[in-house]
Amino acid sequence: MNKEIRMFLRNLNDEGKGFEYATFLNPSEKRVVSVFQLGPYLQGPPGFVHGGSIAAILDNTLVCCLLSFVGHVLTANLNINYKNPVHLGSVVVTEGKLDKTEGRKMLVSGQVRSGDGETLHAEATALFIQPLSQENPQPAEC
Repeated sequence: MNKEIRMFLRNLNDEGKGFEYATFLNPSEKRVVSVFQLGPYLQGPPGFVHGGSIAAILDNTLVCCLLSFVGHVLTANLNINYKNPVHLGSVVVTEGKLDKTEGRKMLVSGQVRSGDGETLHAEATALFIQPLSQENPQPAEC
């Protein structure tokens, strides 16, 4: 993987102010789990994380899942149902799972839960497309 290229969420230089996360891969289940701490730069309504930031962490988690198993993909559709707001500074756990592959199409699902797993903050389904030509068609690191 090209070390000069970083995932979108890794672009902030101020530690703890935006997206801080670690991702764990479960190859046998084609699933990833990420732990995110959501900093003050991500505020939407006072005291809460912006919904677009929730969308970004879901998209990132789902893409990481697919990068690990099929290589580079493009988001074609991302559907999110927001259930409960997320407090700034809190830790959430995201999960992404490859549900189905149809040629170049990948259907995935994911969730954002509180750190203790008790509260469902958001859930998503998505369609990703593998480009026809890729520089690196092999699975990549997230």
